[in-house]
Amino acid sequence: MAIGNEDYRFHLAAQESWDKYIWAARFVSHKSVLDVACAHGFGSNLLIESGASQVIGGDIARASLLVAKENYKKQNLSFVQLDACNLPFSSDYFDVVVTLETIEHLPEYKKFLSECSRVLKPKGLLICSTPNKEAKRPFIEVIPSKGLDLGHVKEFDSLEFRDLLKEYFTEVDLYGYLPLNLAERMKRKLAHIIAETGKALLLLPVPQGVKLKIRYFAACFLFRPVQLEKAFQNIETTRFSISPFNASLNQANLIALGTKKAEGKT
Repeated sequence: MAIGNEDYRFHLAAQESWDKYIWAARFVSHKSVLDVACAHGFGSNLLIESGASQVIGGDIARASLLVAKENYKKQNLSFVQLDACNLPFSSDYFDVVVTLETIEHLPEYKKFLSECSRVLKPKGLLICSTPNKEAKRPFIEVIPSKGLDLGHVKEFDSLEFRDLLKEYFTEVDLYGYLPLNLAERMKRKLAHIIAETGKALLLLPVPQGVKLKIRYFAACFLFRPVQLEKAFQNIETTRFSISPFNASLNQANLIALGTKKAEGKT
């Protein structure tokens, strides 16, 4: 059955969001976290499971929040309806604000960043991702353009994004998200198949006859399952790379880590 535009977009966006939440989770241990534009809440749930002391997931869409509340019922995890440009929290409240693929949808993106800064504690951390305007995105070409509306009102290149974040945050580190291409994933999958074949060979009884024994042990050496498994760890889960931004890598998304400005610092 052919996949529709909306289904393809949803699957792709959900997978990429999940990848970024996995990466963001390393910054939340024992922290209070606000997840802005949490959608159905799977990312907020991952953050609380990764050791955050409190996670509040917020979204403007009531229907999405109903799904989140139904699916994720954990202590210190809650969901609220909110306007990203008018956050309903007191100043200096959170240790971390996570907002993935949100800013490009907001006409008042500067007010949004100001609000993120306001609700962060001193030295609090913003984790903000957005599509890289400069990146070539070949997957878009396989989707018929008719009816394709990403809903973006503003996209940023790396320089624009970094400069914008520096207006509100003292330190800004810029990273890039790069999904592994099909060839790379197929290469890793093939290595996994070879490794599994090697394991199967080791379970077989050693054949009789000198020539057959030589062929058997040669095949076992060739496949080397232990070494191959070690070289291709996490074969099924490694779908992406997040590393310091490098324009030559054609990274699909920009991810900024911004530390809140100290009071009175300009």
